[in-house]
Amino acid sequence: MVVVKGVVPDEVGERFRKTAMRRFGYSKGALSEAMTSALDMWADEEVIRTEADENPVDAIEGLLSYVKMSSVELQKEALKEWGERYDRHRRKRVP
Repeated sequence: MVVVKGVVPDEVGERFRKTAMRRFGYSKGALSEAMTSALDMWADEEVIRTEADENPVDAIEGLLSYVKMSSVELQKEALKEWGERYDRHRRKRVP
């Protein structure tokens, strides 16, 4: 195990503690578990961001592997969704 020390603003610390307790419970070790999870997610995002700087295609490869549609079907769904959002937005603006 490694001990990580740092200083954060009071507001950030309070939000972190409250969120950690809600997510991981009010037992001993909840803050450590939350810190491990947060650092792990941050490190993964940084790796992806670094890979994207080097080669953007490599960074996104495999992100949609769980989708069971072809690329053409995804494009059609995206266009349909954008159209619906546009219509909703226009309806809100028209008096």
